[in-house]
Amino acid sequence: MPIKLGMEAKIYYKVGGQGGGGAWTELTNVRDVTLSLETGEADVTTRANSGWRATVATLKDASVEFEMVWDTADAGFTRQKEVPFAWSRGGVRVL
Repeated sequence: MPIKLGMEAKIYYKVGGQGGGGAWTELTNVRDVTLSLETGEADVTTRANSGWRATVATLKDASVEFEMVWDTADAGFTRQKEVPFAWSRGGVRVL
């Protein structure tokens, strides 16, 4: 697996969500990107564990937070700003 530094990562958006038509477009007006990945746990301890606690991984959570400079001339910024207020779909892809 090739290693990619954070400064080499890119964020893309797609009008209409992930299933929408058209191509993915890079968001170039992005800074301070934070990717958080977490896995939940379930306790599956039984008496057969000889006193040891046992856990298994459950559902995963992922979140991406980023900042953009307020630039109404930037199509990517305008689209990301409209998504929550217009109740429209907007896909985001982080590579």
